[in-house]
Amino acid sequence: MGLLGLDPAYLATLIAGASALISVCAAVFARNSAAEARQANKIMIHEHQKSLFEEFRKVQDFLSLEGKSGSQEGFMLFAPHAKTAELYVGKKLVILINDFFSMCMNLKIIADQVKQLRYEQIQLDGKPSIFKTKLPENPELLKSIIVNLEKCELSLGEKHVVATSLGEKINDEFMRLLKLV
Repeated sequence: MGLLGLDPAYLATLIAGASALISVCAAVFARNSAAEARQANKIMIHEHQKSLFEEFRKVQDFLSLEGKSGSQEGFMLFAPHAKTAELYVGKKLVILINDFFSMCMNLKIIADQVKQLRYEQIQLDGKPSIFKTKLPENPELLKSIIVNLEKCELSLGEKHVVATSLGEKINDEFMRLLKLV
């Protein structure tokens, strides 16, 4: 007779059965714990995606309100988010975001060219006035500047429309991605 007056073989069987039961319980708890961890990761990624979307919306709003003005700071605030987008969203959306950011930066460059050409026009032509009687000193250069200014303004308008359209497409992609219900 063994411990507690039980046969050692029977006692070993009881201990093995209890161990098996504990192992099954531990496996169930581990599986549930893994499922909870996956859910927590999904929530964390969703929060990052939501943050990316909110920053994108700020740039999209800036583009709508001031995108032709040439202010770079509204676009540059999005740069870190655009660079890390691939950590939180799929490849298709990353490509769209990067294209959008590049378009916004190109808008900035064209807007700067427009400002520069306007400045040069005023320098050559003097201040615009309906009472102007004096002709510009270099009319050919002024004409060239005016032609380039018109081309830049047209390009700025066209690229603004394209960037706005792409922004709407990205917005739709984000809505599909972020929708929980």
